[in-house]
Amino acid sequence: MHRAIHPLALTFIVAVQVGATRLYFRRPSKVQIDAMAASLSNRQYNHDFVGIGALPEDQEPSHVARRLRVIRHTVNLGRGNRSWDVARAALLEWRMHDGSSWSAIHRDRSGSVVTLAALPHPRIPLLWVLNPCREVDYSLNAGDHCCVGYATLKGHLIAGEESMSVYRKASGEVCFEVLSRSRGANLFGRLIFLGLAKTQDRFFREQCRCMQALVIGDDR
Repeated sequence: MHRAIHPLALTFIVAVQVGATRLYFRRPSKVQIDAMAASLSNRQYNHDFVGIGALPEDQEPSHVARRLRVIRHTVNLGRGNRSWDVARAALLEWRMHDGSSWSAIHRDRSGSVVTLAALPHPRIPLLWVLNPCREVDYSLNAGDHCCVGYATLKGHLIAGEESMSVYRKASGEVCFEVLSRSRGANLFGRLIFLGLAKTQDRFFREQCRCMQALVIGDDR
């Protein structure tokens, strides 16, 4: 008996373009992910607000900010130098999805970024999607704050940027924050964007869970 494919999965099937978002019926291999990353070297961004992750919210261009969906999650990663060192290393090595069975972020040496997620839900992985992105250099890796991020490229249904930060408060508390700003990338992307909110939020919450497991689990 064939399982019915979730409408969200069908949406992605219709939306797939050659050389852009890629879909698989089983989890893609490292070779497939590496090949996609290598194909992105000359691909352009699909929006005009690249670098917004480096701006304080009160400095964001208002005409851009009001068009974006903002998702932010912050979690505690412990206290002290050990928590800071482990968290900072995990972030700068792009290991914020380590330990996840259904999601990943792959960054190659050239700065190409490929995101991976199971659809329509981690418990029902009917499809695996790879999306095209590129690292954004924020130059914010000094003192008690470090940050990495990536922005979407042409061929992605979503236009946006995600920044991920690890910072240490004066109290010694170490925190991880993920901040996403996005909108639909084209006519089709705008039509389905409202339906992608839960999918986006689930992906970002998984980052937080994985970072807590990496850092707090390491301390135990």
